Amino acid sequence: MNKHIVLITVLFACVSLTCAETVTRLLYFSLKHDSGSHEEKVFFEKIVILKEIPVVKGFELLKVRSGKMDYEYCLRLVFDDQAGADIYSNHPIHNQYVKDEWKPNVEKGMLVDLLEF
Repeated sequence: MNKHIVLITVLFACVSLTCAETVTRLLYFSLKHDSGSHEEKVFFEKIVILKEIPVVKGFELLKVRSGKMDYEYCLRLVFDDQAGADIYSNHPIHNQYVKDEWKPNVEKGMLVDLLEF
């Protein structure tokens, strides 16, 4: 009986470790630059560097179409778990990008983290 309890406990621990909650991060934002401008083009060329951060499992840049939103664009990032999202937030590539590109070019933004349930 004890062997079965130990086996079930070990299996539960393994499942818990492999079924971490995926984090989807949505960054809604608007640029300081006009649509179609050279500055906008350069901004979007440089944003792809964020894909190089190893914990980024999904990367998608979207144009917001809803008239009810005060933002023009959405960057969708996917991480395996909260630890991955935390690593991303503190990664040197991310920090440098925020300093050199995000802050000088983004007029306003909103970050939303989503968890599957």
